[in-house]
Amino acid sequence: MAYTQFLRALLRPLQVYDLKESSPSGGELCALGAALDGVQNLLEEGLREALVPTAQAQGLEKMEALLGLPALGESLARRRETVKGLLLLGGRAMTLSQAQMDITACGIPCLLEEVPGEFRILISFPGQRGEPENFAAKQALIQEVLPCHLELEYKLSYLTFGEMDAYGLTWQDAAAYTFHDLQSLPEPA
Repeated sequence: MAYTQFLRALLRPLQVYDLKESSPSGGELCALGAALDGVQNLLEEGLREALVPTAQAQGLEKMEALLGLPALGESLARRRETVKGLLLLGGRAMTLSQAQMDITACGIPCLLEEVPGEFRILISFPGQRGEPENFAAKQALIQEVLPCHLELEYKLSYLTFGEMDAYGLTWQDAAAYTFHDLQSLPEPA
């Protein structure tokens, strides 16, 4: 309705047209205003979806598909950050620290360690026990970032019997927890 009001305001000073909605010229004016409102909405959507920082739907989905991103099931903000991180990768020198920054920029908080002389990278997820959420998708994204000639080894940490002793947990105490609850316990000091 914004364009209908705008067109009426433009034509009112001329005092040539009957601008009531019930009149032929008023009805035509409403139809033109509605069409222009529709065009404006499409242009705003196109502009929003064309830019990664503002994309919300098909623009973001198409960028993810173009980059071969797996569905991580992350929030909208995290998806945008991942796309921006991958777009920044093009043609950079590949050092371990650069790879670490690139993977972190893609939304995966992990730690990379090089095994000297073996072309092998150890990947761990500090502060997280077990497999991270959407682990397969995160593995695919890490493999996309790191050079293909490197062997990747994932180091996942799980609660050990020694840590259970450090918490002072007995078998009976531990039985009250689910596996996920036990893995979510912070590392003992």
